[in-house]
Amino acid sequence: MIPLKNFSIFRVILLVIIVVVVFFIFLMTARSNWFTWKRSNVSFEEIKLDESYCFPFRSYVGVPEFERSTGRIGLDRELIISTDADYKRLLQYRRSEDKCKNEDLPAIDFTQKILLAKFVTAPCRSTKFIKTVIRDDASKTITYSVSDNRPLFSVCRDSGAASMNLITISKIPPDYRIMFEPLIDPSSGRWYYGTDKGWVEKDTYGNELRVIPYRDCLTKAELKLFQENNIGIQSDKPVKVCPE
Repeated sequence: MIPLKNFSIFRVILLVIIVVVVFFIFLMTARSNWFTWKRSNVSFEEIKLDESYCFPFRSYVGVPEFERSTGRIGLDRELIISTDADYKRLLQYRRSEDKCKNEDLPAIDFTQKILLAKFVTAPCRSTKFIKTVIRDDASKTITYSVSDNRPLFSVCRDSGAASMNLITISKIPPDYRIMFEPLIDPSSGRWYYGTDKGWVEKDTYGNELRVIPYRDCLTKAELKLFQENNIGIQSDKPVKVCPE
């Protein structure tokens, strides 16, 4: 039998625990509601420019920084365009063929709108890109996110659709900043070049990371690297997969 004095202490401790738990739940609920109130979806309009044959943006996004410094035209994976002059610079990526000369940029009123772009590639089983824009008044940010509708289970690993995902949104307050998701590490890119000493792997700044000697075949892992980073690869004979 529990002594009366000990029982009273037990009730006090239990009551304190209950109060703490209830207060914690209240605090988390209030915090969640506060953040929800501060966050809201932003409406946007899609610009289908890169679906046109005449604007092959994908060919320019993969140009590394060290090649741009030598004069090769490249394109950033994320864009924020707020002036007509910057917008017209996209014309440099238009094909020079006759059928593309009259393919112009869609009209945008930059006194009311800004243009955002987020280049994303998707696996071959993906059929579309999913775009969301969130305004967070607590952090004073506008976040543009792009994902794809890839199946949960898929054995397909080949490269599929790619898009700059161009959209326009209304002008934002000057003290707000624009963020993109998923985040990109510019130093993570790898490019491969055929040289006299073998395949040379470089980062986006031109630093030589390693040399892969020429062989009659490549492992599946090496071949996957080349397929995912196929810029600059040159070979006199077809690449074969080493037998396992």
